[in-house]
Amino acid sequence: MPNELTATRSRGAFCLWAGAAVLIFNGAYLWMGKGNPGALGAWYLSNVLFHLGVGRLLLPVFLVWCWRRRLGPEWRRGLGLGGLLLLASALSGVSLVVLGNRGALQPLLWSHVALAIAGLVVLLASVASRYRGGLRRLSGTDLLPALLVPGLVLFVQAGAPPGDGEGFNAGNPGTMADEAMGGEAGPFYPSALHTRNGSLLPASAVAASQSCGRSGCHPDELAEWSASAHRFSGLDNPWYRRTYEEMRRTRGAVSARWCGGCHTPALLASGGMDQPVEEVIGTPAATAGVSCTVCHIARVRSTRGQADLELDVPDLHTLSMTPGFFARTLHDLLVRIDPEPHRRIYSRYLVADSSSELCSACHKASMDRSVNNYLAQSVMNDYDPWQTTSGSGQGMTQSIYFPSPQSCVDCHMAGREPGRRRSHRFTAANTALPALRGDRKQLAAVTEFLQAGRVTLDIFAMTKGRPIDAPAQNEPEEVYAPIDRLPATLRRGESTRFDIVVRTRGVGHRFPGGKDVPKDCWLEVRAIDDRGKTTFWNGKATESTAVDPRSHFLSGLWIDQNGHPINGYEIWNNHIEMYSKRLEANTTALGLFRINVPASAGGRLTVTARLLYRKFPMDFTRWVFTGPGAAGLGLPPMPVVPIVTLAETSITLPVVDAGAPLPDMTHPVIQPSLDAERWNDYAFALANQAGYARSRQAFQTSLALKPDDAEVWTTLGNLEWAVREYAAARPALERALQLNPSLARARYYLGIVERDEGHRDQALAQLRAAAALYPRDVVVLADLGRVLLQNAEYREAVAVLERAAAINPADPGVHFMLTMGHRALGNARESKAHEVSFDRFKMSGDSNTGVIYLNAHPEVRTERRGLHEHESMPLDGVDDDAP
Repeated sequence: MPNELTATRSRGAFCLWAGAAVLIFNGAYLWMGKGNPGALGAWYLSNVLFHLGVGRLLLPVFLVWCWRRRLGPEWRRGLGLGGLLLLASALSGVSLVVLGNRGALQPLLWSHVALAIAGLVVLLASVASRYRGGLRRLSGTDLLPALLVPGLVLFVQAGAPPGDGEGFNAGNPGTMADEAMGGEAGPFYPSALHTRNGSLLPASAVAASQSCGRSGCHPDELAEWSASAHRFSGLDNPWYRRTYEEMRRTRGAVSARWCGGCHTPALLASGGMDQPVEEVIGTPAATAGVSCTVCHIARVRSTRGQADLELDVPDLHTLSMTPGFFARTLHDLLVRIDPEPHRRIYSRYLVADSSSELCSACHKASMDRSVNNYLAQSVMNDYDPWQTTSGSGQGMTQSIYFPSPQSCVDCHMAGREPGRRRSHRFTAANTALPALRGDRKQLAAVTEFLQAGRVTLDIFAMTKGRPIDAPAQNEPEEVYAPIDRLPATLRRGESTRFDIVVRTRGVGHRFPGGKDVPKDCWLEVRAIDDRGKTTFWNGKATESTAVDPRSHFLSGLWIDQNGHPINGYEIWNNHIEMYSKRLEANTTALGLFRINVPASAGGRLTVTARLLYRKFPMDFTRWVFTGPGAAGLGLPPMPVVPIVTLAETSITLPVVDAGAPLPDMTHPVIQPSLDAERWNDYAFALANQAGYARSRQAFQTSLALKPDDAEVWTTLGNLEWAVREYAAARPALERALQLNPSLARARYYLGIVERDEGHRDQALAQLRAAAALYPRDVVVLADLGRVLLQNAEYREAVAVLERAAAINPADPGVHFMLTMGHRALGNARESKAHEVSFDRFKMSGDSNTGVIYLNAHPEVRTERRGLHEHESMPLDGVDDDAP
C-alpha cells in the first residue's frame, strides 16, 4: 500500500512537472510572438487559449500538491517559497482574465511572468536536490529551460527586425494600369488600392468600426471618429455623393472607381462600386467612410497617392466580426487577456516613421487619361509639400522658418483633452460636414484648429499717397514701414496702397491644404472712418452669398477644355491650372490694396484685414443641394457653411486735409528683434511674387536690424541667384556660412551658384555637403544628380537620383534625368522605364485654351501676376453697419 501511494504521488508530480514544462515553452512562444506581428494569427490565439486552459487545469493539482507538503521538511527547504511564488503568479493570471490586461493593469502581466519564472526556478531547484531517479531528472530538465528560455526569448527579440517592412515606393509603374491590382482589368482600376489576397474582401470586414468601442475598449476614439470627416467621406456626404454620381454619369463606373479607394474603400474593396448607386446607397459599405480598419490594417505601397494601400483582414479581425455570441465573446476574452496581438496587428504600420506616408495614400492624388481622357493632372498633394519643407524636418530649400518637425498625426490628431495622446476627430478644415449635421462639438473643434494662430496677418507697409485721379506711376513708389512704428498719416483726396503680409506658422503643407478647388479662402480688407462710413471694401461675402470675384484669393483657378472655370465637382475636366496662389509651408505672401481716401472722410480711418475661409464655394453647395438632378435624392436641406475668420488685424490712422503737411514717416521707432523678422517676412513675400528689387531692399533692412542672421543672408543670396546676380549672391552665401558653417541651405544655394558659373567640382562639394545634412531633400538630391550628369559621373548620378525617386516617385524631372543617366550607362530597360514614368507624371495643359481664356478675362491675367493691386468694390448702397 505505501508503495502504491508513493507511485501515485510520483505520477502526480510527474504530470505536474510535465505540465510546467509545457507552460514554460508555451509562454516563451507567446512572448516571442509579441515581437512579430506576422505571427499573431490563429495559431498564436490558439496558444493563448491553450495557456489559459493548461494553467486552469494545473492550478488545482498544484494546490493539492502544495497542501500535502505544507508541513513536511521539504516545504521548509524551498518548496514553500516556490509554491507561494507560483501561487501568486497564478492569482495574477486569474486577475488578468477578470480585470483585463491593459492600461494601468499592465504590471499584472509582468508580475505574472516574473513570479512564474522565479517560482519555477526555486521549486525545481528544491525538487532536484530532494528526489532521485526520473523525477529528479525531469525537474532538472525543467530547471534548465526555466532559466534559459526567458533569456533566449529576450535575445531573439532584441536581434529581430521590427515587424514587416513598409517597402515604400517599390517598383516603377509607368501608368495607372501598372499601378492597379490586376492591371486595367483589375477590380479596382484606376484606383491603386490592393488587397493582400489579391481578390475582393467582405464589405463587413472593411466597414466595421463599431466593434472598436465594444466591451469598453476604445469608446472615446470611436465617438471622436464618428464625428470626423473620415467617418463621413462616403455616400452619406452630399458633396461627395453628388460629385461621384456626376463623374459616374459622365465618365462611367470604371473611371469613378478612382474616387472609391479613398472615399468609400469598403465599397470598392468589396466590388460594390460596380453596382448602381441606388442599390448600394445607405448600405454600411457605402457609408462607412474611412473606417478604423482602413487606417489600422493598411500597408502603404507608395507615396504616389490614388489610395495606393494594401488592405488585409487579419485572423483576429475576422474573429471579431464573426456573427454569434460565442465567437465575439471569445474574441473579447482574448483581447482582454492578451491585448498585445490586437495592438500589434492594428498598429503594425502606424509607426512614427510612416504615419505621414499612410496619409499620403489619400491626401495626394492625380489623374490621367484613364480618368479624365486627357493628360496627367495633379488634383491634390499635401504630402510632397510637407516632405520637401521644414515641416517634415526632411527638407530645407522651400522654407524660411524651421519650427519643430511634425508629422500629419502630430498636428491633426493632437489631443485636445487632458490626458489624451491622440484625438480621432482629425481636425483640419472641414466645417461643412459638422454644419450639415448640426454637430456643434465637432464644428467647434475644427474652428478652434483653424483659428489656432497658424496663419497671421500684418498690415506692414503703405506707399506715399498720390492724387486719386493720378495715373499709376511706372517707377517704384516710396514705401513707409512698419506703419505701426511711425506716425503714418493719410490725406483726403489721395490714393494709398497698403501691403498686407500673410504668413503661415507651423502649417506643414501648402496653405490652404487639399485641392486647389473647390474652396474659398480670401482676404477681406475694409476701411471705415470715425463717422462709421465705409470708404473701402474688398472681399465682401456673406454665408449665403458668393465671394466678390475681385477679391484677393488664396486658392487657384482651373478651367476645362472649353475654357469654363471649374467651380466645384467636375475636377476630372481640369485641363489647365490658370494660377495657384497657395503658400508653401512656413512662408509668406503679399496682398496689395489701394485705398482712396475721399474728401468727405472723417478724421481717422481704421483699416481692418481678415483672412476668411469657407470649405466650399456657394456655387458648389447650391449645385449639390438644389442643382439639376438633386431632387428626389433624399438629401437634407442645404446647410449654411460657415465663414471662419482665420486671422484678423487692424490699424487706425489719422486723416488730414488735402495739401496739409505730413509728419516725417521715414524714421520708424524700431524694435530690432521683432521688426527684423517682419522685414524678412515682407522681403520673402516680395521675392515670392517677383518683386525682386523691392525684396532686395527689404532684406537689406532686415540685415541692418539683425546683421548676424545667417538665414536672412542665405535668402538674400538665393534672391540674387534668382535674378542671375552671381557676383552679389556669392558673398551673401559665404557670409551665411561664416556665421553658420553647417547651414545646409547656404551650402545648397552656393552649390547652385557654382554650378551656374560653370564650377562643377566646387558645386559638387557644396551639394554633397547639403545632401549629407538633409539626405531626404529631393530638391538637393535632384540638383546633385543633375551636376553629376553634367560632369559625366553617371553611376553616382544614377545612384543619387534613384534615392530621390524612392522618396518622391512622382517627380517627372528626376525620372527624366534617370532616363538620361541609365541611357549613358547602357541600361536600356531602366532608361525606358523612367522615360515612361516621365511621360506619366509630367504635368501639362492646353496652352491655347489658356490664352483664349486670359484674353477674355483680363481680371484673371491680373490675378496671375505676382504683385497686383486690388481696389474697392462699388460702395453705392453699402450698409455701413454690415459686419
